[in-house]
Amino acid sequence: MTPISSSWLEVTLTLPEPWAEAAGSALLEWGAPGLIEEKAGKGIRLTAHLQDPPRTFGRRLRAYLTALGEASGVPGPFGVRLARRTDPGWATRWRTFHRPLRFGRLVVAPSWRKVTLAPGEVLIRLDPGMAFGTGQHPTTASCLRALAAWVRPGLPVLDLGTGSGLLAIAAGRLGARPVLALDTDPGACAAAAANSRRNGLAGAVQVCCGSLDALRPRATFAVILANLTAAAHLALLPAQAAHLAPGGRAALAGILGEQEPDVRRAVRAAGLAVTGRHQAGEWVTLHVGRSS
Repeated sequence: MTPISSSWLEVTLTLPEPWAEAAGSALLEWGAPGLIEEKAGKGIRLTAHLQDPPRTFGRRLRAYLTALGEASGVPGPFGVRLARRTDPGWATRWRTFHRPLRFGRLVVAPSWRKVTLAPGEVLIRLDPGMAFGTGQHPTTASCLRALAAWVRPGLPVLDLGTGSGLLAIAAGRLGARPVLALDTDPGACAAAAANSRRNGLAGAVQVCCGSLDALRPRATFAVILANLTAAAHLALLPAQAAHLAPGGRAALAGILGEQEPDVRRAVRAAGLAVTGRHQAGEWVTLHVGRSS
């Protein structure tokens, strides 16, 4: 557990939901030991605690959020509240918000939670940390449900944009072999590798820093999980299609509702077909296979 000093800052952000993952990752990178994420009207409220941040932190944070809004193309507004706290209980309250989550036969739980599994359930231990992805976001949840339904022992799986490694770990725990986790962020690669080791999958999940160009040209996968952005899907779908095995399935997550038509057109252009769809709030996941 991260030690808590006697002087620390409580940071509360109110944001459009599409900003939440990037803003939460930034807070973790700046030293927050964990996050509390709650619905706030049509947006998201993030609460975190930082130990002795610099006096310029508030200005830096607002500048970051302004840039995030411009880069995302999703208009604000956003709210920032900063408060000094002296009771260490405030800084560990985030732990109570991380409870075991169930996605079909998959159960994701932090290390400090006791879990009783039902017959057939598979446990994944994952603590909040430097890379986002503990199953709470709708895009991650939709991929986990697809995994639970699709993966069988021995099927090769690709997790494209692995983040914390959760999806790759879930595939490995369900018996998929081999499992390859790709990410262009070295910090995410390190987190995914560490989380794989903690779940006893160091030899089963291969973590590689890079994108699809890091794959062997003829490598194919029965299941591809791509929890990315719509822009990334548009860029990567032609190459991704070449790595989807005959009869294989892919889950394309991280798509906002208004972006869905563009991604569907890119799916067709890549020689693939949409075979299913899942929506949670404004987030859409497309299930994709080869055109008949």
